[in-house]
Amino acid sequence: RQKIEEKDMLDEIKVPIEDLLLDPNNPRFTRDFEEYSDIPDKEIESKQNEVLKKFDKRPSFNIEDVTNIEDLYESMSKIGYVPIDRIVVRTIKDSSKYIVLEGNRRISTIKKILEDYNRQQSPFDKLEKRRQLEPIKSSFNSVTCMLLKTEGLSTDEIAHKVSIIMGLRHHGSLLEWDPLPKAFNIYKVHK
Repeated sequence: RQKIEEKDMLDEIKVPIEDLLLDPNNPRFTRDFEEYSDIPDKEIESKQNEVLKKFDKRPSFNIEDVTNIEDLYESMSKIGYVPIDRIVVRTIKDSSKYIVLEGNRRISTIKKILEDYNRQQSPFDKLEKRRQLEPIKSSFNSVTCMLLKTEGLSTDEIAHKVSIIMGLRHHGSLLEWDPLPKAFNIYKVHK
């Protein structure tokens, strides 16, 4: 196989938070191979509320659950968004929006903080918490992302590139996936 260089795959761009869509096909949601269904690009935007609900800021029975954003929510509510790791996105066919391939926990956290702030929901139902967020709130407006180059590629070629990036990021590094999502991603790379 040809060696894939990051510079050949990714460009840096700045994206408004409202143009970043969470990935309903994220392998971290895989709990059973039989239940998996691939959501096409044209349906991704309509699935955003459903996907955002999968990320929870309250601890579940499994505190290490990869959809638990309690730690990020607490941290970002105090210091804002700090871009110490890359958010990876790709364009969505026939749309001006981008789907988040890598960084769904961080982007969902930003979206939940802004939603709670705008709706004056806990903890932002208290004036003190609202005042604490105001100086850092602008860090949530737009995010520097790495755009996966997909122009001219088939759906299968795009899926293969995405699986490679996801595999590099989550197999023994960063926030490691549970065994089933990890196996599912490996399966997708080699099918």
